[in-house]
Amino acid sequence: MTIIILTFTLPISNVSACYFENINVKGHGVKRLAIIIPSIIPERQNVTLKIISVVDYKDRMELDFERSDKVNVSVLWSSASYLEGSEKFVLVQLEEGSAEVSLIGYMAEAIVLKAEWVSGESYMETWMTIAWVGVDPPK
Repeated sequence: MTIIILTFTLPISNVSACYFENINVKGHGVKRLAIIIPSIIPERQNVTLKIISVVDYKDRMELDFERSDKVNVSVLWSSASYLEGSEKFVLVQLEEGSAEVSLIGYMAEAIVLKAEWVSGESYMETWMTIAWVGVDPPK
C-alpha cells in the first residue's frame, strides 16, 4: 500500500492537502475530475489550482496518471475571481493525469469552481466545489 501526498508550491503558507490511497485493485470505479484548492485564497494574489483525474471507488479514490484529456475549468461569471489572469473559463490539457490553473480573486466571496471533461480517452464526471476568497471557510 502506498500513500501519495500531493503537494504544490503556492505564494501562501496554508495549503490544503489531499491524500489518496493508491492500491492496485482491479475494480470498477467512477472516473472523475477533482480540483485541489488552497485552504485559504487571499484577495488579489495569484494561487495555483491543481486539476487531477481520479478513479472514485465507494471507499477510496485513486489517482489516474494515465489521463491526457482536455478539461474546461471555470468560475461563475458573477464572481470577482478570474482564471489565468482574466478568464472565466480555460481549456487545459491533462499531462499524466493533472494540470495547473492560476486563480486570482478580487474581493472576499465564496466562488464556485468547475472542472468539466471536454475530450479524451473516455468520459470523466464533472467536479464542482466551493472555494473561499479572502475569508476563512465556515466550520
